[in-house]
This record gives sequence, structure tokens and C-alpha cells, in this order.
Amino acid sequence: MKPINMKSRLLNILHSVTLLSLVSIPTRGLAADPTNAAPEVIRINAGGAAIKDSSGHGWLADTGFEGGDVIERPDLDITNTKQPELYRSEHYLMDSFSHKLPNGKYQVKLHFCEAYEGVSGPGDRVFTFEVEGKSFKDFDVWAKAGGFAKAYVETVDVDIADGKLDLKFTPQVENPAINGIEIIPAALAHANNAKPTAIRINAGGTAIKDASGLAWLADTGFEGGDVIERPDLDIANTKQPEIYRSEHYLMDSFSHKLPNGKYQVKLHFCETYEGVSGAGDRVFTFDVEGKVFKDFDVWAKAGGFAKAYVETVDVSVTDGKLDIKFTPQVENPQVNAIEIIPGV
Repeated sequence: MKPINMKSRLLNILHSVTLLSLVSIPTRGLAADPTNAAPEVIRINAGGAAIKDSSGHGWLADTGFEGGDVIERPDLDITNTKQPELYRSEHYLMDSFSHKLPNGKYQVKLHFCEAYEGVSGPGDRVFTFEVEGKSFKDFDVWAKAGGFAKAYVETVDVDIADGKLDLKFTPQVENPAINGIEIIPAALAHANNAKPTAIRINAGGTAIKDASGLAWLADTGFEGGDVIERPDLDIANTKQPEIYRSEHYLMDSFSHKLPNGKYQVKLHFCETYEGVSGAGDRVFTFDVEGKVFKDFDVWAKAGGFAKAYVETVDVSVTDGKLDIKFTPQVENPQVNAIEIIPGV
């Protein structure tokens, strides 16, 4: 028997292993499962073509609806939004919508806008819709948005357990209609919608910390007008007298960028102008996100000179900013401070 050359055998084995390492061998069951890939935001332009909105987001063309029809109104002016192009098309008269998704938690944003000339007020279009079992009854787009051609977004958190998102629509008066659908994985939604902190603005003055330890930003956000400080004035009816010693007056408006959502706005007033000596000497109107305060008289509200008064109003921001408008009647509008408190 011829002796085995172990050295030669070893060299052949090593050579074979090297060749195998250079060959791409298909593996069964080891490939990444695409259904387990991290989901991305899905945006659907209901009733319209694929678009890129003014924020740079891509929207898919109309898809996923069962029944109904579509329409586009390319020249319509849309308010309450930075994405007017999304609301110029709609899918209406549909029975349902469905989209396949990996199971998990999502935030769904439904975009609405009443743009049909046959609807002229609240009650002219009413329907019910259901998002994964969460029902929105007697839904009135006009009433929600506050009028014609105004954008409104309804947000609902859902848990997908059967591999698809399901929406059902039921007509009541006129037909159901929708302009866009966003499907946002919960992790992304929560990252993008981190709860904002309270914003406090010392109108007419510099950045300060009040007697309660709260920080106030320097005067910002006003359109027009002028500012004045009265640093030595004694202020009654408050534990924060320092914020009432400056004011912004004669302004047309105030605006501050915010994530969409619900807020409580506190407007701080104090009559400290020597030219005002009683009720009726300063009267103006202001509008906070459509909520109007007519014939507002600081002296009458506060009960006299150098007395603090706070007007509180709850609002829903849908266009990414808080807007306040001021209209003079007698003397000039004025305000001493503004607080914007989220989630109230």
C-alpha cells in the first residue's frame, strides 16, 4: 500500500476551502424578511396623482379605496395648511379603505377639506367613519374646519394586528369625502410629535425669570406696533408683577410656530397708560385662532388701573402656528404677556 502524503492532502483541503469562500452560495431561509423591515411613513393623495408637497414629502397616487369616485380642483385656495396641494383632490362616496402593513402601532392622520360648492354650511355633509374599530360619528368637515376650503386633520392612534389598516365610511348627509391619508409608525410619530413645553413671551420686554421661577422669552412674534416698559410700577392682582411692567401695543397680529395640537393660551393684560382713566378709554377686539373677543376693555376686565387680568382660551392648532389678530376700536390694542401651554 502506497503511503498517504498527509501534507499534500492538507494542502488540497485548504485550497478547496479557499475556493468555497470566494463563491456566493444561496442560503435558504436566511435572507432578511422584507415584512420585518422597519416601516416607513406612507402618504396617500386621495383622489389625485402622486405629488411632492411643499414640505418635500412624497404622496402616493390615489390607492386602497373600495368604491366611490375622485375629483380634482387644481385652482382652489386652501387655508389652515402649509400643504394646500394635498387638499385640491378628493376621493368621495367610497365604502372603505385598506392598506397592507406590518403589525404594530401606528398614528393615522386623515386630511379633510370641504371644497364642494354644493355644501354651504355645517350639516350639509355628515358621515361616520371607523379606523380600526375606532368610530367617529356624525363627522362634519365644515364644522370641524370652520368653513369652506379650510384644511382639517383628524389624528387617531391604532394597533394593527391583522396585517392591514382598515377604514370604513358610512354616509348620512351627502357623501363621505377625504383628501389624504398618512400612516405613521408609532415610533416615528412619537419622535416627531414630542410634547412641546410651555412657551411664555414677555410682550414689550426682555427675557426674564418671574417670581415663580418661570422663564419668559423676550418680545417676539408681533407684526407691527411698538413697545414700552414701566419698570417701577406697582401691579396688583398678581404674583408675577414683573411681566406687567412692559407691553406691546398698536400691533396688528401675533404668530408663533407650533406643532399641531391642542393648546391653552393665556393673554396677560394690565392697563398702565396714564392716558386711560376709566372703562371705555381703551377698547379693542382680538381673535385667537378664530375665537373672537369683541369690545375688550382691559380696565373693565381688571377692575381698574395697574391691575393684572388674564384671559384664557383653549384652541386647536392645525396649520403649524398660533395666530392672534388685533383690531383697534378706542385707543390701541395692547398686551403684556402671552403663555402657550400644550395639551390642555
